[in-house]
Amino acid sequence: MFAVGLGVLADVTGSATLMWRFWAELRDPAVSIRRERQAAVVVALALGIVAVVLVVDSVSALVQGSHPSASAIPLAAAAVSLVVLTPLAIAKRRLGRRMGSGALRGDGTLSGIGAATSFLALAALIVYQLLGWWWADRITALIVAAVAAAGAWRTAAGR
Repeated sequence: MFAVGLGVLADVTGSATLMWRFWAELRDPAVSIRRERQAAVVVALALGIVAVVLVVDSVSALVQGSHPSASAIPLAAAAVSLVVLTPLAIAKRRLGRRMGSGALRGDGTLSGIGAATSFLALAALIVYQLLGWWWADRITALIVAAVAAAGAWRTAAGR
C-alpha cells in the first residue's frame, strides 16, 4: 500500500510541475523550450524515484515473506486512485503527444504508474485470498518499476 501513496504523491508532483511549466509559457512564450526541459527533468526524477522505491519495497517484502494486508482506508484510496488516475493518464499521454511535450507524456506515465500500483494493490488482495500467492503483487510491482524506469529514461532523453 506504500507504493499506492507514493504513486499518488509522484503524480501530484508531476502535475504541479506541468502546471508551473504551462503558466510560465502563458506569461512568456519565449521560455517554453527551457521550461519544457526543466519540467521533463522533474518528471523523470519522479519516475526514477518511483522505480527505486517499488524495487526496494518489493524486494524487501519478498525477502521478508510479508503478506498483503487489507485495511479499509488504503483499499478505498487505491480504488479511488484507480478510477481517477486511469483516464487522467490516458488523457495526459494523448495531449502530450499532440503538443509534442515529453514532460506531459512523462506525467501521463506517472499517472499510469499510480493507477497500476492501485490496481496491483487491489488485485494482490484478491489473488492472495483466492490462491494464497502473497508474492504476486511484489513480482508485478517489479515489472511496474521497470516501466517507471523506462519512462524516466524516455522523459529525460526528451522522447
